[in-house]
Amino acid sequence: MTDSIDHPTLLEAISAAVKEGQKHIKTLEKDLDECARLLRVEQSRGIFTKVSTNIENMKALMEFGDELRNSLARLHRPDISGDDILSQKEFLNVFQAMVSAFEARDWVTLADLIQYELHPMITRGTEDLALLEGKLEKK
Repeated sequence: MTDSIDHPTLLEAISAAVKEGQKHIKTLEKDLDECARLLRVEQSRGIFTKVSTNIENMKALMEFGDELRNSLARLHRPDISGDDILSQKEFLNVFQAMVSAFEARDWVTLADLIQYELHPMITRGTEDLALLEGKLEKK
């Protein structure tokens, strides 16, 4: 088996995954904005459920990033690198701070982390995927 698969089917699959990923990230952005807003005014079971759901969605996004990087590596195209797409290290640092804020019941800090740390990272992820989509279309 070869490490390089320069097959149109792989390229099409990656392109489709990138487009689908962009849709999910936009939905996640909206959901996180709502969570940050709600955390500032209420601390109900419903909002904690939303935060938990969004954390699970972030984990899925990180897995998507891993799979995308693996697939891009198989293309062996010098113009395409997945190294900077959805950096797990950045996300993990914010997640650790979020857990600390949650454990301390510091809802304002948790909301700030979501709005001012996590949201911009996701926005960069959306921008990175858009750039990647353009490069994939060049074939």
